[in-house]
Amino acid sequence: MEVRCFRGRECEHPHEHRQLAEIVALLESAEGAGEGAVALLTGVRVPHGEIDCAVLTRRGVVVLELKAYTGEIYGQENGTWQVKTADGTLVPLLAGNLMAQLEKERYALIAALAPLVPEYIRDFDGTEVLARKSRAEIVAAWGYFGGGSTYPSGQVDPGAYPWFDIVTPETLVARLREVDGPLARLPRYLDPAVHDLMAALVDALHLDEYEFATGEVVVPAPLLPAEAPPTCPPPPPAPQGLNEYHPGSRRHALILLKGQLAMMDANLEDEGTEVPPGPQRIRGIAGSGKTRLLCQKAASMHVQHPDWEIALVFQTRALYAMIEERVRRSVAGFGGVWDRTKLRVLHAWGGTRREGFYSVVAMAHGIIPENVRSLRQKRVAYSLPQEALAYCCADLMDRTEVRPLFDAVLIDEGQDLVVDDPGLLHHGRQPFYALAYAALRPVDPARPALRRLIWAYDEYQNTTTMRIPTAPALFGNDPALRRCVFGTYPSGIKKSVVMRSCWRTPGPVITAAHALGMGLLYKGGMIAGPRRRTEWEALGYQVEGAFRSQRQVTLSRPREHSGNPMPRIWDGPLIELRTFASRQEELAYVAEAIRAEIQDEHLDPSESILVVSMLDEAAHIRKIAEAIHDAGVNVYISSAPAINTFSFAGHEADPDRFRAEFAVTVTGVNRAKGNEADHVYCVSLDYVARNDASVTQRNRLSVGMTRTRAWVTLTGTGDYPLYREVEEVIAAGEAVTFTYRDRADQTGTEDEDGSVSYQQELT
Repeated sequence: MEVRCFRGRECEHPHEHRQLAEIVALLESAEGAGEGAVALLTGVRVPHGEIDCAVLTRRGVVVLELKAYTGEIYGQENGTWQVKTADGTLVPLLAGNLMAQLEKERYALIAALAPLVPEYIRDFDGTEVLARKSRAEIVAAWGYFGGGSTYPSGQVDPGAYPWFDIVTPETLVARLREVDGPLARLPRYLDPAVHDLMAALVDALHLDEYEFATGEVVVPAPLLPAEAPPTCPPPPPAPQGLNEYHPGSRRHALILLKGQLAMMDANLEDEGTEVPPGPQRIRGIAGSGKTRLLCQKAASMHVQHPDWEIALVFQTRALYAMIEERVRRSVAGFGGVWDRTKLRVLHAWGGTRREGFYSVVAMAHGIIPENVRSLRQKRVAYSLPQEALAYCCADLMDRTEVRPLFDAVLIDEGQDLVVDDPGLLHHGRQPFYALAYAALRPVDPARPALRRLIWAYDEYQNTTTMRIPTAPALFGNDPALRRCVFGTYPSGIKKSVVMRSCWRTPGPVITAAHALGMGLLYKGGMIAGPRRRTEWEALGYQVEGAFRSQRQVTLSRPREHSGNPMPRIWDGPLIELRTFASRQEELAYVAEAIRAEIQDEHLDPSESILVVSMLDEAAHIRKIAEAIHDAGVNVYISSAPAINTFSFAGHEADPDRFRAEFAVTVTGVNRAKGNEADHVYCVSLDYVARNDASVTQRNRLSVGMTRTRAWVTLTGTGDYPLYREVEEVIAAGEAVTFTYRDRADQTGTEDEDGSVSYQQELT
């Protein structure tokens, strides 16, 4: 048979790619005279999930859920499905119930296909198709398992579920020829209409046609005019006249800013091409380009060493799209082609829909990875995700000796993968880092401790812990690793890279974020942060004064460490504070300000505007989104299934999605991390102000503020001392002066050189 391949998303999982290659080979080798071309759809995103594979033939449409299991399969309409392997082990399917999974995918494809039938096959009664949604004639849905697998009879009644079956490489082609859908019964003179129908389905699903052997796109998906819901139309296109380029407009300022920020990637290029022969730490402030640097390093390694197994790991699932796009661009920039089976972008934990670093390592050792549900069943409960992940990593290392799987592991957001609880440490080591280190191949067999682990972290940007990823904190007392980030390698590559310059966030904003986040102006004295001159210099500041009791200290950011040129482009304030008597007044102001920016200033609602709630509760985020929508603006609650969707169940969420076209993203602080926008609204500041002695709450404010490339608007209700701090740092600009009153002063310790810091001193 002739096979044409179409895809919505490139295959990222090795087992899926192997099985897809197997299916293509089976179909191509099958005798198919007169049967016409077979369309193979792969990686098709649909509401609430993704279809691994769908086969479109003249006989009908079949969804295939690819399962990398081999053995005797056991499962019924309800309950968990399991596979009995050759050694007698019962392995549960990660998805739980296969029939439930297939039924959702089947109905999603029916929803896309059924409306097209009357239009493309006018001699055929489309209502008949719509009426047969529950019957196999419309769309069949089968589980595809490894060769030699069996499904003992008597488990699912084929009469009750004619659309369902289990197939293997040995049975797939024969079963496809038994499909007897309504299209197979149409007269042959309607073949052109059937062909048009199949093409229309591909277009409706917005799929690229590609060459399976090479992965190259043959015919890209058509670019259709994007449409927003009729109740809230997309903003009009920006005018091409003076308004857009007027020197006083925000749009004009952003045009200048974008051109100058383009220099950032060029400045990182030298560091990005360096491949360290061992561990390397990358530390820097928010917006200094650490994520970009990691993406470039991963891409450079991939192009220079295409046989290497590389993992680029991160913690915030909302960063998937951004990181993958940066990797794609970096690989292309280095003249390579991204092989996703070799360079893998992985969430630290993983989920039911996408694998993660922990789950990949667990599966490679034949161990079913834990998830939130399985931990709950075991009554293992932690309040923070990184604590639950740490438990899983430690448990995995206790259950098996982890063997090397990767040649390089690069970790972004490293500060969010450490835990404070000493009871969670694995032999004194941070569990996630210990697992990553164990899963690495030694660079030199003669020096097994030398492994290519590269981690990056934001200075003082953790919203849940004050512990940071220094080498001793990560690896405990291991003598081979305690000083692994000091000095340079023989090649001259640094073992520790310090990124002092902030490119994303303007100088006055980053200064204000640090001052507020660390409580420099707090009435009781500095709450957190560096107590040494060298550490402030590592953050890109010049220091005047001494960190001794009742001494004044002035911190200022020189221009060479503030790469963002917005203070020199924009004449107005970059930070604004607005307070209100009620929440209703606050949200009404935010909504109207955003509406005006979109309609009058012509800002892109998706890319330019971000609303971050200081209260990370779904009900509160929904209230903010509804207020903005009431002003006539499309909104997207980060992880929602669609724009202008305010309530959705957990199984409907899309945790890998942060933005949507034509819509302003509304989110909590945790999902905002790593993302950015031109104008950030930090809403409900009073929730921080009510507990202004909390390092955690202040760090949340700092994270929200540093998401901006240009402007920050802080809004809240009531009247609190924190608001005076905000006004003072706004007036200070890129220099802030404060009286140092360290908490250690209460015990009489006043010597700057003897002060205790939780940040490792610079080399």
